[in-house]
Amino acid sequence: MKKLRFALCGFWHETNTYATEAMGFTKMDKFYAVEGAPIVELLKGADSVPGGFIETCHRLDIEVVPGFYALAFPSSTIERETYETIKRNTLKAIEKILPLDVVMIELHGAAVVKGIDDPEGDLLEAIRGVVGNDVKIITTLDLHGKITDKIINNIDYINGALCYPHLDLKPRADEAVERIVDILNNKYTPFLAYEYIPIVFPMLTTEADTFARDIKNYAIEISKRDGVLDCTVLHGFPLSDTTLSGMRVMVTTDKNNKLAEKYAKELGLYIWENRSRIKENYKKFVSPEEAIEYVKREKNIDNAENEASDFNQQILKTSYGYLPNESNNKPILLADVADNPGCGASVDATFLLEEMIKANLEKSVFLGLLDREVVDLALKHGVGSTIEVSLGGKHGKWSGNSIKTKAYVKSISDGHITYRGLSKGQKLDIEPIVRLIIGNVEVVVIRKPIQGLDDNFATELGIQYSDYNVVALKSAVHFRLFFTDKVEKILLVDTPGLGSNDIELFPKENSKSNLYPVHSDSIYE
Repeated sequence: MKKLRFALCGFWHETNTYATEAMGFTKMDKFYAVEGAPIVELLKGADSVPGGFIETCHRLDIEVVPGFYALAFPSSTIERETYETIKRNTLKAIEKILPLDVVMIELHGAAVVKGIDDPEGDLLEAIRGVVGNDVKIITTLDLHGKITDKIINNIDYINGALCYPHLDLKPRADEAVERIVDILNNKYTPFLAYEYIPIVFPMLTTEADTFARDIKNYAIEISKRDGVLDCTVLHGFPLSDTTLSGMRVMVTTDKNNKLAEKYAKELGLYIWENRSRIKENYKKFVSPEEAIEYVKREKNIDNAENEASDFNQQILKTSYGYLPNESNNKPILLADVADNPGCGASVDATFLLEEMIKANLEKSVFLGLLDREVVDLALKHGVGSTIEVSLGGKHGKWSGNSIKTKAYVKSISDGHITYRGLSKGQKLDIEPIVRLIIGNVEVVVIRKPIQGLDDNFATELGIQYSDYNVVALKSAVHFRLFFTDKVEKILLVDTPGLGSNDIELFPKENSKSNLYPVHSDSIYE
């Protein structure tokens, strides 16, 4: 029997439209773009959508035929020329590898291109034009993505992540491959219905006691009902202002369109009728000042003693490192949620770091502040040097003030990492990173906007984070998958950054509907 041939492609971007004014358009140099065999080598074995596609195809003895794959970390609106280049390269790559049975494509679902609010639908329509109607197309979306009529009209099976952190991306991709094989074998005739809900949903974890968890559990319960192939809730991306902003519930059934519509409406009504629960989220955040006071109190840090000692002597003392905590106390983790790289923020906001340095927090480390100029300066002068820096704060009001200070260069890494938490096993070159010491505070400075998913920033530079009183990083939720059982407490620190969880800070001027809670007169029909 002839082997099935499944193409593997990808266009992945989560667009923060509010970042465009401060940071400019996202251009081609921000994308990792790969064609052909290196795609499989890069992505196989990872706990990710393409990792799931590849593994399941191998298990089912399906040939994986790599096409074109482009990924950029979350950032501002994509330049039109950049998108057209990605689209053109994707279509050319697919044309080269025909004939095919299925095109597997990783899509986030929250990309925005200048002049195109639905680039995923546009790309799928173009792919359909190349492969024809007999070739199937499948995808697994991010929980913060969207679905549109154009996407539905050009896809044969679609599902999405249910969890945030996205710990289920790989199994959901596995399921998509298995479903399309069943569809090819005429086991199912899928019908998809979706409900649009005019809500801007905040970045709430589904793995704690939140409204998001209850929504996830409701979707899972619907998925188990007779005749249902899948139920996915797409929260949408709250930091994107387009004509398509909002939530979606999508339900796929076997043949029964009325059943899909009924269950999608049922879950849509549940979300709408409980929408006030979104505001429970706001109570969970603290200011940088409150976070520092909590750490000082819980870790018995004598601030007066810290302030009295000589700055250079503090640097020297800190450079020798620490013995492990004799009491086996775990560090307190401060999550700088408003400057989360995973939301397309500037990643150089100093609001939290500035307070840590003011307090001169003993045994504290800040993992992952973006400043290419400072990294390059540290590389120029080398390990063991003391340099004058203007650290962070380079993107206006969203970034805060640049921190002008002396810093000691403790260590440098090449930036070759392997993820150990979310997307476990995926390898990445994030370019050189440096470890600076500023008084009692250590700072890992990076050249690419990488989220603090795990302890890579620490271990690459010789930092044993468990020896510290406090670990700060830039992430909103994904860090929990790795750190939750490794720290004493997690404090969510909100500031005026481009990823703030106070969604009412971000006006919705382009949506076709009034969106709750930004607009009090929202209507769901």
